[in-house]
Amino acid sequence: MKHARNLDATEILRLIFVYLTEVSALRDFNDIMPVLANMGRALTSSDRCTVWVVSDDKKRIWTQVAHGMELMELPIDSGIVGSAIMKQEKIIIADVYKDERFNSEVDKKTGYITKSMMVIPMYNNNDEIIGAFQVINHQGSNGVFDLRDMERLMLASTYAAETLTAAKLSQEVEATQREVVFTMGAVGESRSKETGNHVKR
Repeated sequence: MKHARNLDATEILRLIFVYLTEVSALRDFNDIMPVLANMGRALTSSDRCTVWVVSDDKKRIWTQVAHGMELMELPIDSGIVGSAIMKQEKIIIADVYKDERFNSEVDKKTGYITKSMMVIPMYNNNDEIIGAFQVINHQGSNGVFDLRDMERLMLASTYAAETLTAAKLSQEVEATQREVVFTMGAVGESRSKETGNHVKR
């Protein structure tokens, strides 16, 4: 496959269309996010893509999708991704080992060598940061990400942010519905145990 930088506008649109067609056939959030991560990796010619999510209490970040590594959870201000989230900035780094924010422990643990990196924060409809898209090790000749890669990753991160927001809203609606049903069950139970149990079932 050609590097994304060698694709013309029509080829980029075709690539996006392929991934979005795949996404449109899926219903489960956990199936959709890996496809969007694959799209981010393809659009930037990166080796790996990770989708990070901010916890509800805004104290931690965790990996929703992580190519080539186990799921991780870290304090929200950890490393380069944490810096991008805390400072609400897009980051491109040519050599992460020259950046004091980089935590090399993950490389030591996995045996993987991280060289270049790009991180883009993701926002919900209220402009609150809900996570970040991270790509690692550009596969082009110089191995470094540039502004074209950033523009393309922003496409994938926008879809991922929309998916995260929709999934969270769906979970909140489901929790509210469950609470209403149990409240109705409790009310019914106060009048008739059999009716209350029936509603809860």
